[in-house]
Amino acid sequence: MQDADVVVLDLCRGAEFVCHPELLNRKPGLLIGLVARQNQRGRGALPLCLEEIVFVGRDEKISQVMAKIKLSWILVPPAAEQKSVLRCERCPQRRLSPQQRIIAAAIYQGLTVNAIARELSLCNKTVFAHKRLIMSKFHLRNDLDLLLFLRYLNSAKGHS
Repeated sequence: MQDADVVVLDLCRGAEFVCHPELLNRKPGLLIGLVARQNQRGRGALPLCLEEIVFVGRDEKISQVMAKIKLSWILVPPAAEQKSVLRCERCPQRRLSPQQRIIAAAIYQGLTVNAIARELSLCNKTVFAHKRLIMSKFHLRNDLDLLLFLRYLNSAKGHS
């Protein structure tokens, strides 16, 4: 991926807010993010590794996609020296708190809010609040978005 001129990422909802360290030190080129729908991308600062990404909706017309790609090729990418100083510690990526990680792992395993609350000796409302905070932080609309996002995080963790 470091030497690719064009990188295409298949992004589930929320994945645009997490770090993609494999992209940090790549040579300047085109970075395309495929999303379910163009206008459904969440708002907020992107991680440094995705700063120059071009979001393309899977349902966009080919003429729109081509126009976006042409425009991004015209724009001058930052110099390689600038890219090499990008580091994750100053990145605006979103992270899960330790408690949110525990609850997210339990949700990923298929446990219900009640089962998680019993297992962690927490109130149901506390577990539900953490679940809602995770969903809000990553602009996830429903439980399916949450599960797809957790699957994405789990697979990304296995590849890093």
